[in-house]
Amino acid sequence: MASAPQEQYIARNYWLGMLNGTLVLAGGAFIDAQAVVAVLLVDKLHASPVLVGLSSSAMFAGFMLVPLVMAPLVERAERKKPFYLASTAGRFLFLGGLVASVLLLSGRQPWLLGAVVVAMLFAYRAVIAVGLLSFYEFVAHSVPARRRGGFFAWRRTFGCVLAIGGAVVVGYLLDEARSGLSYPHNYAAIFACAMVLSGGGALAFCFVREPRMHVDRRDMGLVAKLREGWQVSRRDHTFRRLILCHVTSAMRAVASPFYVIYCLAVLGAEPKAAAVFLIAQKVTLLVTNPLWARVSDGKGNATLLRAAYALGVGAPLLALVLPWLPREAVGLAGWGVSPRWIGAVALYVLYWTANCGVMLGGVNYMMEIAPPAHRPSYMAMGRVYSGPVILCAPLLGGWLAKATGGYGLSFVLAACFAVVPAVVALGLVEPREGRQAPSDRVESTEGL
Repeated sequence: MASAPQEQYIARNYWLGMLNGTLVLAGGAFIDAQAVVAVLLVDKLHASPVLVGLSSSAMFAGFMLVPLVMAPLVERAERKKPFYLASTAGRFLFLGGLVASVLLLSGRQPWLLGAVVVAMLFAYRAVIAVGLLSFYEFVAHSVPARRRGGFFAWRRTFGCVLAIGGAVVVGYLLDEARSGLSYPHNYAAIFACAMVLSGGGALAFCFVREPRMHVDRRDMGLVAKLREGWQVSRRDHTFRRLILCHVTSAMRAVASPFYVIYCLAVLGAEPKAAAVFLIAQKVTLLVTNPLWARVSDGKGNATLLRAAYALGVGAPLLALVLPWLPREAVGLAGWGVSPRWIGAVALYVLYWTANCGVMLGGVNYMMEIAPPAHRPSYMAMGRVYSGPVILCAPLLGGWLAKATGGYGLSFVLAACFAVVPAVVALGLVEPREGRQAPSDRVESTEGL
């Protein structure tokens, strides 16, 4: 049982984690891949769908693949906080570089700025990943397993409250007539807001008290770590099934970067209308995070994942029927909003409802099934399998859009791929049933 000072450190880390998540997620509204970056590339840089797909791939690839390299370093380090400090410095560096790039390169060839934006986004997400495993270790040792669903959900909920305001600011800045800021200064201001909020949130978490953690002294290189991960996936049936869900669900990214620009094209709306979808995203997360948290903490994360994967089939199907909905206001939509607008917002709400459940359930489920001594490796391997898929799927979607002159085939493929994890997740077992979760054992033996 933890001593009184240790319990105080647990509370300190818990609330710093809340502040961290709130500010970082609020900052994410200003650098959203679909509603900000994609609109910049298409509207101002006249980029092809392939570059839009590449920008999404870059953000995901840096975030998914770097943890594998970091896992052996984090496991062997007696102090894990320096990794997070380095990550925080990198966030300020690369978001600041993004602001400077937009200001300095906007008058040059559009392809040059587009390439720099993609590179900066990759670097930014990669430095986040540098501190990701140490963050998970702090959470695993500070938040009991049956409270983690609420911890992650409320971080996102508070973040979404601020992000809704951020989305309004994005819409205001993109409306050049109202804000008085024209390109590139409006986008520079947007990315500067991302730097202040996301960097500030990371800086807040740098003040956590580092708990006592297990140190893995084995000196394992990258190849050995990959071999160990492959052996784990062969030996652990539950881990293997979860990885299969991750990989097949990641294939939905064949359509993910294109939802907003597709909806704007179908609706005939101006770029500033992207803020509507950004607000819809944040309101959705605000509502669904507490609901998914109740499922996670009450029914378990296997149940959460089954429901979330099932919902994931709906968004690409709704995107396919969107052009067939009436453009003019009719019937119950007679308040000046057309059924097509309602359908566009609904598909985005459905997309983020599913994503919210998958993200929350996936992290918590992995924490519960992972042995405490090897949690960083499990968390990293969970990403390395799906990393290449997330890297290639948006590129495939962009290539298909360019080759066919539309996004229909990408949505068809996304719907087909979404069915697979919905079926596979039916076989996931609940770690809390019949045995004590590894992370619960950590809480009973290790304080802060």
